[in-house]
Amino acid sequence: MHQRRMTEEISVDPEDWSEPCSYRRKCTAGIQAMRFTDIEPSNRDRILYPTGTLQIFSFKVARIGEELRWPLDVYGLIAIRDHLDRRRNIIFACSRDNCQTITFEEPYLTLEGPTRAVLSGVSDSVRFEVVLKVKSATNASEDKDLSFLATRHRTIGTNRPCVINLAATSKLSKLEWTVGYLAKSVEATINIQVIYGKWPDGCQGIFSASTIGLDDMKVLLLSLEDDKLPVNNDGIINLSRNVACVEIDGELKISVATEYADGEQVSTAKHETTFTPREDGRSCDILKVHTCEMKVVVTWSLVCSY
Repeated sequence: MHQRRMTEEISVDPEDWSEPCSYRRKCTAGIQAMRFTDIEPSNRDRILYPTGTLQIFSFKVARIGEELRWPLDVYGLIAIRDHLDRRRNIIFACSRDNCQTITFEEPYLTLEGPTRAVLSGVSDSVRFEVVLKVKSATNASEDKDLSFLATRHRTIGTNRPCVINLAATSKLSKLEWTVGYLAKSVEATINIQVIYGKWPDGCQGIFSASTIGLDDMKVLLLSLEDDKLPVNNDGIINLSRNVACVEIDGELKISVATEYADGEQVSTAKHETTFTPREDGRSCDILKVHTCEMKVVVTWSLVCSY
């Protein structure tokens, strides 16, 4: 499917945005995912349709100032606000004690959100807020600023899905991030549970979600740096993030790309399942990696545009 791609260099918004240096989760999104999943159309207090949303794909530190050196131990906050809920919708959040190490070769931040679909109408802008710091090897007073910005983005009117590359440069660093616009879309909340067997020893995996409209772009759900699958006592996998959006007339693909080491031999494989979007309710299917069977449940919801 044809995709539009746009690149935009954006400027910092100098206005105050309510104590951006606070990394606590106060003032986070009041509207949660799955808002209309179990509400019958006749019982809704408003008329809802599939609407325009923004898919968040990645954030990376593309360049750093001369006073900084790779690798970097990064902590702080990245959030987005839309007109539906002016509170912060968290995309990335790390405390100083639980920072993420990024390198020149791997400069991408591990995202944990957004926690619900981001509304993106032609007449409304979204607001990105970023406060990132670099942890020093000694104490907090020696930490350095990495990125400090607040900026708005307005989607150019289109009925086609498109990929948008955004960038913001300051004397501290250059931050680049990639989003996707999806028209007439719904929200998908993804949960994966191990129901039989166990994750194979020596197997690394990348769990991701994608849509047919932007089929070469992946929403990273979980990346296993080793063969330890993070699950709770019920077998539920602790995904890094679990909310995506998909066009109502498209498809949602959940996939696991694996790399399995057996002695000196390494084999790769891809396991996937596809879902037809709905306006509400739930869909489920099975993913199997070797002897590990996982149940994938997608919870659907419309997104309120007002």
